[in-house]
Amino acid sequence: MKKLPILLMMICSNLFYSQIDLKKIDNEDINQDKVQLSEKFIKSYLTKCSSQDYSDFVDFNLSKGHKNFVGQKLKEICLGDEYRYGKIELIDLNSVYKTNDSFFGRTGLYIFNAKTEKDKTIKYLSVWISKNDLIEGMVITSYKPFKKKN
Repeated sequence: MKKLPILLMMICSNLFYSQIDLKKIDNEDINQDKVQLSEKFIKSYLTKCSSQDYSDFVDFNLSKGHKNFVGQKLKEICLGDEYRYGKIELIDLNSVYKTNDSFFGRTGLYIFNAKTEKDKTIKYLSVWISKNDLIEGMVITSYKPFKKKN
């Protein structure tokens, strides 16, 4: 019974966070340090998976939730990605979006073009980075993972 409120809180926070609108950042306003951080994190993830190194990401500050999730599931995620996508290649930066949501703080979504060996519909590798340079999450998708603000 005690787990029910925690479960509801996790579901509600995920639903709320997924509904936050993001605004595109103009190219000249993009924080290049965060672009490099997100690119370095993606490359580190891809290297860890390809070399079957499921240890912690020691060179990056991961949010507590993401760190716990990755710590428990990295092997499973890597093996699943390898099975579904084969070799994943990071190409270049596509775009950057931000939110100024006061509850979560400012978060940037750094979207990179990507391609995979097995699934040609996959186009993007995206990383969320907080204003404090915490890696909040990463996703591989065929679409840009947000609800765009006009």
